[in-house]
Amino acid sequence: MALGVFVLGIAWIATRKAIPAGAVWLLIAANTLWVLGCLGLLASSLVAPTVFGVSFLITQAVTVGVLAELEWIGVRKLQPAPAW
Repeated sequence: MALGVFVLGIAWIATRKAIPAGAVWLLIAANTLWVLGCLGLLASSLVAPTVFGVSFLITQAVTVGVLAELEWIGVRKLQPAPAW
C-alpha cells in the first residue's frame, strides 16, 4: 500500500508542467531515509541476511542514493540562482 502511494506521488510529480520543488525535496528526503534504513538494517542485529541479502541491501542503498543525488541536482536547476 505504502509503495503504491509512493509511486502515485512520483507519477504526480512527473506529470506536472511545472515541477514543484517542494515535492521533489520531499522525494529526496524519502529516498535518503530509504538509504539510511538499508544501511541501518545492515549495521543492526535485527536481521542476519545471507550474502545475497547483504549484496541486495548494499546495491539498493547505492542505487537509491544515486537517484537521490540526481534528484538533488535536478531540483537545484529548477530554482533560480541568486542575483548577487
